[in-house]
Amino acid sequence: SFKLLTFPRNPGVGLVSIRGSESLLDWAVDIQLWLGAASAQIIRAFIPVGWIFDSILDHLVWIISIVEDKSLSKVSYYTVTTDFINDLLSHSYPSKKNDTTTTRLDNFTSMKLTGTSLGGGLASISGAQTSSSVVATSGVNVMLSRNTFHPPITQ
Repeated sequence: SFKLLTFPRNPGVGLVSIRGSESLLDWAVDIQLWLGAASAQIIRAFIPVGWIFDSILDHLVWIISIVEDKSLSKVSYYTVTTDFINDLLSHSYPSKKNDTTTTRLDNFTSMKLTGTSLGGGLASISGAQTSSSVVATSGVNVMLSRNTFHPPITQ
């Protein structure tokens, strides 16, 4: 789940906070979403001169994700947060009434994302896909998995 926070003194800026792993299902999603990248990092760590494979690791993770593609699409929480942020950035929304007669529209021009653990990974993916700033705590490195997301993340 995630929450949108707004700041009356800083109109146009929104902060989306994405929670981390909370249940066993969340941990299963974590494992499934990051299995390819974690496998590549483990293999690289145990192979002598494993750093030689750094330039192709993201391609190996992509190959692993092809096998998991249908099951990954079922747990792609990042698509929900990315769609939410894109929607906020492209529309105007009524804010709380300033007085009894007028309602002002909020136009978000900037989004900030934050999260921890699974939330940090989701914030990193959604932030890259929406060009939003991100602060992720204990979020995984999305660069190895960048080609497995829809749409892919560029460098």
